[in-house]
Amino acid sequence: MPVGMKKAGQHGQYCWEADQSTMVYIPEGPATLGVSISQTEVFLQEIEELQRYLQKLADLYEKDQQWRSTLIQGIAMSNETIQQLASKLKDLYKRTHLLDQVQRRIEKPGEIQSTVPEPLSMQSEEFQYFSMTQHILQKALADISRLQMQKKEILELMPFLELLQKSQVWQHWQSKLVRLPSFYMDCHELTNQQYRVFCDATDRSYPSTPYWNEDYFFQDEYPVIGVSWEDAMAYSIWCKKQLPSIQQWEKAARGTTGSLYPWGNMDPDQTFVNANVPPAIEALESKDIVPVEQEYQWLTYHPMPVHSLAKGRSQTGCYHLAGNVHEWCRDISPFTYSEKMQFSGQEYRITKGGSFNSTGILLSNWFAQPFVSSSRRHDLGFRCVVGKD
Repeated sequence: MPVGMKKAGQHGQYCWEADQSTMVYIPEGPATLGVSISQTEVFLQEIEELQRYLQKLADLYEKDQQWRSTLIQGIAMSNETIQQLASKLKDLYKRTHLLDQVQRRIEKPGEIQSTVPEPLSMQSEEFQYFSMTQHILQKALADISRLQMQKKEILELMPFLELLQKSQVWQHWQSKLVRLPSFYMDCHELTNQQYRVFCDATDRSYPSTPYWNEDYFFQDEYPVIGVSWEDAMAYSIWCKKQLPSIQQWEKAARGTTGSLYPWGNMDPDQTFVNANVPPAIEALESKDIVPVEQEYQWLTYHPMPVHSLAKGRSQTGCYHLAGNVHEWCRDISPFTYSEKMQFSGQEYRITKGGSFNSTGILLSNWFAQPFVSSSRRHDLGFRCVVGKD
């Protein structure tokens, strides 16, 4: 057992004292990596289906964004009309009020005085209207920002999927058996609380606020997001750990069985994984009746607490190795400098596991998705490993 590691209260778990993380022990032995040749054709077909789905989703985001832009324009025009009307009414009131004051001076004592009450109700209703429209405008603008980001993230994936169909990239994922030394891996993704301690200790900036919750970074049991590969490496060095290699990550996910998903070979559903399963478009186009409160649930996927969905744990005891957030690995993408990828000039690092927005093969144990190492997407996180010695 390495210095700084001690047994935790629960059987099979250990505590790394540097950041108080709970880890599991992965013993030395063979690890099944990649995908078999016989499965390659099936996955190529799945990639075609995934491309169609993602394009349809991107188009839907674009239409939703246009609708909200139209709403903003309509409200802005309405506000302008209301403001003009309110100005005219106030001007009319001032003139009428002056006339009333003159009339009061010439009236005889005892006669009924005619007064024009100040239109407080009009002002109150005007205030309520502008407060309501301001709320709608803020929500619409936030939604547009979210939709733009989600569409951008989809479009980032499309060139990579095209590469998978046009090149010999599959040779990098051909099934093989390797022997790995033992190591320890975090049983869950790094939390906001753990990363916040690191930031405070090193004067590092907090991650940016995600679109769905401005207080997200202060929800302690949720995975940290919006961190680059450099951020993740800085944390791992600070607490004397490492980012996992692809091989270590896959062994932790597959255990000794070489399964397709961390929980086994059963198709993913929301009892196993926090992800876009079944795909949102299929759910919306289904003839099944969807409750009103769930009708647009697909628009608001976000991370879950790191200890949730115990049914989806891997054989080794790790949570959320599929879905929730993409996880940085330390490996450079083998496609980094390929001219075919149009990725030249930037360093790409591998992520594993997919995220809450992922579907299909993106959630499988063998799939690896490259991102620019400086990327700070709001579906990107990490976990760490420690060597035996």
